Amino acid sequence: MWFSSPFTLVVISLLGISELVSAHCVIVKAIGSENETIAGHGMGYNENGNRKSTHFDPGQLDVPVFNKKVVHHGWHHGYLGTGCGNSANSVVGWVQKHNHASWMHVANKRLGWPWPSQPTMPGGEINITGSIDHLAWLEWGQKPRKDNVNLIHGIPKVKAGGILKISVWQVNADGGGPFSCVIDYQGNAKQWEKNPNKVGHNLDLPRHNGNCLGNAHSVRPAHHPAPCEFTLTLPDNLDCKGVYGAKGDTKNICIVRCQNHAKNGPFGGCVAIQQVRPVVVEKPLVEEAPASLVVVPPQAVTVTENNVITIIKGGHTKVSTITKNGVITVTQVIKSRPPKGKVSIKTVYIKTKILPTNKPSEITKPVEPSDRPNPDQTPTEEELEAGLGGEEYDQEDIDEMKNTPITEEEKEKIQEQVEVEKEEQEKKEEGNGGTSTEDDDAAYFRKFRFHRD
Repeated sequence: MWFSSPFTLVVISLLGISELVSAHCVIVKAIGSENETIAGHGMGYNENGNRKSTHFDPGQLDVPVFNKKVVHHGWHHGYLGTGCGNSANSVVGWVQKHNHASWMHVANKRLGWPWPSQPTMPGGEINITGSIDHLAWLEWGQKPRKDNVNLIHGIPKVKAGGILKISVWQVNADGGGPFSCVIDYQGNAKQWEKNPNKVGHNLDLPRHNGNCLGNAHSVRPAHHPAPCEFTLTLPDNLDCKGVYGAKGDTKNICIVRCQNHAKNGPFGGCVAIQQVRPVVVEKPLVEEAPASLVVVPPQAVTVTENNVITIIKGGHTKVSTITKNGVITVTQVIKSRPPKGKVSIKTVYIKTKILPTNKPSEITKPVEPSDRPNPDQTPTEEELEAGLGGEEYDQEDIDEMKNTPITEEEKEKIQEQVEVEKEEQEKKEEGNGGTSTEDDDAAYFRKFRFHRD
């Protein structure tokens, strides 16, 4: 599988978890260099989602999948080359709204959701128009983000040759990198630029510093929930033409789509961006001051030698130079011609209102890759199972995770994930009188293994 891009990758590095609150993987934040106080996110992202779990429910409900089935066998059989994918939330939400009988049948019998493992019905995809219009509405209302009140929700602002910084939350093992990105200038996710430049693949950097952690199948050795961030330089010939909004007042929209190489995916997401265009302003510059104008009624005046007078008679103009003193009668006042001037063209950028921030994000400053300590730990079976999140993987990927050393910090985070999984299981058993009452099918659909048949 290949996924081309017209972007140039600046650098990709790991971030601290504290700033991010979000899920495989989901784009939780995107900031453009033309307004660093406005932060967008991937389409379909749920800001209120539970991000501690690696399991399908609740950790993966808003994860975009670029396949006809959210749960599927082998992405190459149903890969979606256009659009922005689908998710469990988008599919189940459509059923609940448009197929109420099916929804009530499953709900009344307390069954697991069957729809994510079926081909997505028309309309069940992630809603591109709704996502963009919603962000524009949040931006209009100056809605602050929950993870950083100094940022407001909105469509990231960029210019040609500008920078877009994307933050991805990796839920479990196959939410890793490397990521590839493309752009659609029409803003409808139907035609991607096909410049064969794979983001992150042409860097002369070690894999763990040059892109989000992950092998050829985007499986990470450190499979606990974790964030990563990468920065894209947009093309110099950027030309965003998408128009949204009920009145068509959200203009200059492009869509950027980024995805990894997971067999159970691909996973990633779409980000809408809004181009800030240069505006040409014409401003006349006067080279000379205008001549003063004296208006007098017809009367006899005295002229002296070397004065110049202009006489218009019958539509004909005659300029006369006085050669001697005398008296003439002025019968018409002639206005002087307007002074010569030239037009100066000045390029300006029309920007949206910028709100003050306590801590600038310094988006134009390259992200410095963080050093990864020497990995000398290995995960236990229990830790490995917690990281897999109840999913199935190819045996070669599992063996690789077992045998790939991890750092002490990564092992601690995996152990924390084990405790989270135990607490979730205990709560479920307490609700069932200490035992699980699910049948095999219900347990399967509750886990929803994102796996190929």
